[in-house]
Amino acid sequence: MSRLVSRVGFWAAVLATVWAAGFAIVAVALALAFPGGEWRGIDDYLASYRPVQAVPPVLLSFLLAPTLVVLVAAIHTAVVGPRKLLSLIALAFTIVYAAVVSTNYLVQMAWVRGLILSGEGQGLGLLVLGNPRSVFWALEVLSYGFHVLGLLFLAPLFGPAGLGRWVRWIFVLNGVATGVAFLAYLVTADAWHPLVLASLGVWSITFPIATALLALLFRRRETLGGTGSP
Repeated sequence: MSRLVSRVGFWAAVLATVWAAGFAIVAVALALAFPGGEWRGIDDYLASYRPVQAVPPVLLSFLLAPTLVVLVAAIHTAVVGPRKLLSLIALAFTIVYAAVVSTNYLVQMAWVRGLILSGEGQGLGLLVLGNPRSVFWALEVLSYGFHVLGLLFLAPLFGPAGLGRWVRWIFVLNGVATGVAFLAYLVTADAWHPLVLASLGVWSITFPIATALLALLFRRRETLGGTGSP
């Protein structure tokens, strides 16, 4: 692994850890500070809307998207051997994820927030994140489906021992959990279904751990996808 790849991968992994862990912390803090209830319609949502409830976690997730593109690009560059195809596929899925999720978050942070604060939010019921059956959540589930597909293609590049083993199994765990959540959402169209929320909880806890381990792997300039991989 070259010094440039090591540095870019390291700092991308560090930033991804900060954004992902920050999201988890902020989400929990906001859930405790502003305990929510069932969706009661757009009028109730507008009456109780506070930008601090929506913008911080969305902003952190928005920052995570391009960071993950850089991180996966660094992983792809670091891979040697025929398994470079797997990292290329993972990079393609990650780019799709970043494009969809960034658009979704920008609409939520800027357009939806701006209309609500200007008193023009009456027609936004199918767009706001407070509605578990809104378009926002459909795009969210779709984008994270692509994100986790990318993780599944990355998983075989790590291991079978040391830090890489933990990265591999965290990626596989996220793949299984998100797959179950995706099926639950397809059946119910409810983003607050227990299986969907459980998948988010698994990701929020384990993914920052995986990116922190990736930072260590890049710091050590370990080769990926070579003869030492399964």
